[in-house]
Amino acid sequence: MARFQEKWSKGKTGGCVISDAPNRHSVGDDHVDYYGGHLVAESIPKQEYVNLIALAPDLYNKLEEIERVIAEWPTLHADGDYLHGWILNSTRELLNQVRGEKEGQDG
Repeated sequence: MARFQEKWSKGKTGGCVISDAPNRHSVGDDHVDYYGGHLVAESIPKQEYVNLIALAPDLYNKLEEIERVIAEWPTLHADGDYLHGWILNSTRELLNQVRGEKEGQDG
Protein backbone atom coordinates (compact mmCIF):
# COMPACT_ATOMS: atom_id res chain seq x y z
CA MET A 1 0.00 0.00 0.00
CA ALA A 2 1.31 3.44 -0.87
CA ARG A 3 2.53 5.49 2.06
CA PHE A 4 1.22 8.78 0.65
CA GLN A 5 -2.49 8.64 -0.12
CA GLU A 6 -3.14 12.35 -0.71
CA LYS A 7 -2.63 13.92 -4.12
CA TRP A 8 -0.49 17.02 -4.55
CA SER A 9 -0.85 19.35 -7.52
CA LYS A 10 -0.16 22.84 -8.79
CA GLY A 11 -2.37 25.37 -7.02
CA LYS A 12 -4.39 28.05 -8.71
CA THR A 13 -2.15 30.79 -7.29
CA GLY A 14 1.20 30.91 -9.12
CA GLY A 15 4.15 29.20 -7.50
CA CYS A 16 2.29 27.01 -5.02
CA VAL A 17 1.59 23.32 -4.48
CA ILE A 18 -1.61 22.09 -2.85
CA SER A 19 -2.94 18.85 -1.40
CA ASP A 20 -6.41 17.36 -1.51
CA ALA A 21 -6.07 16.56 2.21
CA PRO A 22 -5.94 19.00 5.15
CA ASN A 23 -2.54 19.52 6.77
CA ARG A 24 -0.94 21.75 9.39
CA HIS A 25 -0.79 24.65 6.91
CA SER A 26 -4.53 24.58 6.24
CA VAL A 27 -6.31 27.65 7.57
CA GLY A 28 -9.99 27.16 6.84
CA ASP A 29 -12.03 27.57 3.68
CA ASP A 30 -10.52 30.95 2.72
CA HIS A 31 -7.14 29.28 2.40
CA VAL A 32 -8.58 26.50 0.26
CA ASP A 33 -10.47 29.01 -1.89
CA TYR A 34 -7.39 31.18 -2.43
CA TYR A 35 -4.89 28.42 -3.26
CA GLY A 36 -7.32 25.90 -4.75
CA GLY A 37 -6.62 23.31 -2.06
CA HIS A 38 -4.71 22.76 1.15
CA LEU A 39 -1.34 24.54 0.93
CA VAL A 40 1.81 22.41 0.85
CA ALA A 41 4.32 25.02 -0.39
CA GLU A 42 4.25 28.54 -1.79
CA SER A 43 6.56 31.14 -3.32
CA ILE A 44 8.20 28.50 -5.51
CA PRO A 45 10.22 30.45 -8.10
CA LYS A 46 10.17 28.10 -11.11
CA GLN A 47 7.44 26.01 -12.70
CA GLU A 48 9.80 23.03 -12.90
CA TYR A 49 10.17 23.16 -9.10
CA VAL A 50 6.40 23.35 -8.67
CA ASN A 51 6.03 20.27 -10.87
CA LEU A 52 8.74 18.38 -8.97
CA ILE A 53 7.30 19.20 -5.54
CA ALA A 54 3.78 18.34 -6.69
CA LEU A 55 5.05 14.93 -7.82
CA ALA A 56 6.88 14.17 -4.56
CA PRO A 57 4.28 11.78 -3.09
CA ASP A 58 3.98 9.88 -6.38
CA LEU A 59 7.76 9.72 -6.77
CA TYR A 60 8.16 8.39 -3.24
CA ASN A 61 5.45 5.77 -3.72
CA LYS A 62 7.04 4.69 -7.02
CA LEU A 63 10.49 4.40 -5.38
CA GLU A 64 9.01 2.14 -2.71
CA GLU A 65 7.44 0.00 -5.44
CA ILE A 66 10.74 -0.18 -7.34
CA GLU A 67 12.56 -1.15 -4.16
CA ARG A 68 10.06 -3.95 -3.50
CA VAL A 69 10.25 -5.31 -7.07
CA ILE A 70 14.05 -5.13 -7.31
CA ALA A 71 14.52 -6.76 -3.91
CA GLU A 72 12.41 -9.71 -5.12
CA TRP A 73 14.01 -9.82 -8.59
CA PRO A 74 16.23 -12.89 -9.08
CA THR A 75 19.62 -12.15 -10.58
CA LEU A 76 20.50 -14.33 -13.56
CA HIS A 77 24.20 -13.69 -14.30
CA ALA A 78 27.19 -11.60 -13.23
CA ASP A 79 26.24 -8.46 -15.21
CA GLY A 80 22.72 -8.76 -13.86
CA ASP A 81 24.10 -8.98 -10.33
CA TYR A 82 25.90 -5.66 -10.73
CA LEU A 83 22.91 -3.91 -12.31
CA HIS A 84 20.50 -5.41 -9.78
CA GLY A 85 22.67 -4.29 -6.88
CA TRP A 86 23.14 -0.79 -8.27
CA ILE A 87 19.42 -0.25 -8.87
CA LEU A 88 18.47 -1.63 -5.46
CA ASN A 89 21.15 0.33 -3.58
CA SER A 90 20.39 3.57 -5.45
CA THR A 91 16.68 3.21 -4.78
CA ARG A 92 17.24 2.47 -1.09
CA GLU A 93 19.65 5.41 -0.79
CA LEU A 94 17.00 7.80 -2.14
CA LEU A 95 14.28 6.32 0.06
CA ASN A 96 16.50 6.55 3.14
CA GLN A 97 17.17 10.22 2.42
CA VAL A 98 13.46 10.92 2.15
CA ARG A 99 12.75 8.91 5.30
CA GLY A 100 15.52 10.73 7.17
CA GLU A 101 17.34 7.48 7.86
CA LYS A 102 21.09 7.03 8.07
CA GLU A 103 23.05 5.52 5.20
CA GLY A 104 22.99 1.74 5.28
CA GLN A 105 19.57 1.45 6.93
CA ASP A 106 16.84 -0.20 4.91
CA GLY A 107 13.27 1.01 5.32
